[in-house]
Amino acid sequence: EQVVQRVLSRERTKGIYTGFKSFDDKSHGFARGNFLGIASHYKGGKSMLAYRMALNMYELGYNVLYIPLEMSDGEAAERHLSSISGVPVEKLRAANFSAFEEKTIMKKYIEFEQRHKSAGNRFSMQAMSSVSPTGVEARFRSFKYDAIFLDYINLMDTSRGEKNLRDHERINILGRELKQTASKLNALIVALTQLDENTGDLRYSKALKEHCNNVWTWMYKEEQRTTNI
Repeated sequence: EQVVQRVLSRERTKGIYTGFKSFDDKSHGFARGNFLGIASHYKGGKSMLAYRMALNMYELGYNVLYIPLEMSDGEAAERHLSSISGVPVEKLRAANFSAFEEKTIMKKYIEFEQRHKSAGNRFSMQAMSSVSPTGVEARFRSFKYDAIFLDYINLMDTSRGEKNLRDHERINILGRELKQTASKLNALIVALTQLDENTGDLRYSKALKEHCNNVWTWMYKEEQRTTNI
């Protein structure tokens, strides 16, 4: 009876919305404790989509943490400035931007920081060379993030630090541990991974799907890759 009353209660915890209207209208967001996998082929735009979602969530009032495991602090800052300003990240890396673009970057950065201070919620980017699911829990529990993004799962360590595991075994363990971590933190955890370009399955571990509440996947056709259309 208590479970039924909780389900029917209008005061129950609302889902965590993505900022992608068509998805949010149909799904009403993700429940806290959910584990989302985002997968595409190499250079398929996984990080771009995930980072846009993270910024959307922040703008909707959530506390958001983004952990890029394949970037330095400088590279992470370049991605952030590119995302909020619209100036291509390639220009930032090559320092090949115009005076107008430089002003735009600074303007958007100042606006972002001012909103960050006045809104009362938090957006953090923490570049790390590696981290385990229990490491995420221990290090960031006190910050009470609503959503945590891990870019990407293949570079993570298992919580027990097992060595000599095959790739599919390690990814399977990480999937199970991340699902547990999401539940313990009462947060949405989003982890990026790669698709096998030949089969379209999650690379190294089909079993990862069993641990995810949802998996977003896509692949570009060869013509789309060559024409960028």
